[in-house]
Amino acid sequence: MKEYRESDRIPLRAHAHLTGDTNSFPAHLLNVSRDGVLIAITEDHTLSPGQQVALCIEINDEEKLDFEGTVAHVKEHYIGLECRANEACSLSLSYLLDKLEKDNDLKVDY
Repeated sequence: MKEYRESDRIPLRAHAHLTGDTNSFPAHLLNVSRDGVLIAITEDHTLSPGQQVALCIEINDEEKLDFEGTVAHVKEHYIGLECRANEACSLSLSYLLDKLEKDNDLKVDY
C-alpha cells in the first residue's frame, strides 16, 4: 500500500468510539497524526473507504475529543481515518498532538 500521510505518526493508545451511518463500534486508537488516525475495531463491520464517520477519543477520565472524518483505508480490523478536507477535524487532531507534547501521561496502555 502506498503511503500518503504527510505528517508523522505518533503512537497513542486510547479507547475510542466510532460511529458510522448505521452502526457504532468500540475502538482502540493506535496512532495519530495531523492528518488522521489509525484505529482498530474488533467487531465485524462494513466500513469502506470514502465513508463519513464520527470518532470520540477518550483522552482521559474527564476529557473526550470528538471529530468527524473519512475512512481512508480498511485492512481487516485496522481502519485509517483522514481529516485533510475537514478543518474542524484537523484542529482537533492538532489539539490532541499539542496536548500529547505537553503531557506525557496521555499514552494510555490498556
